[in-house]
Amino acid sequence: MEVIEWYAFEETDEAKNIMEEITQDDFDSDEITTKNAITVCKAKLSGDYNALLIRNMEEYLSDAEVYVLTWDGEASDGGDMFRLNASNLEEIVKGTIFGGTGK
Repeated sequence: MEVIEWYAFEETDEAKNIMEEITQDDFDSDEITTKNAITVCKAKLSGDYNALLIRNMEEYLSDAEVYVLTWDGEASDGGDMFRLNASNLEEIVKGTIFGGTGK
């Protein structure tokens, strides 16, 4: 298992291109690589209160076991954890994963 934390991540051209592809209607969600999914999470989920737990790293996200952990303030206050998949990765890109309106 591996835990990935980040505090600030610049939204690179690569991340922007991946996010544009994910929002296309004809995008094949089975082709999302785990590496690209991690890049998107780092670009869209910024701040001190996010981490990724990689339980099983595979080339494609559909075969991997990756969890997003997020919390507000003190970790002991609780937070959310969910398995990363194509559907919630698209919600992360849109900004609606935590009930946001997508800016």
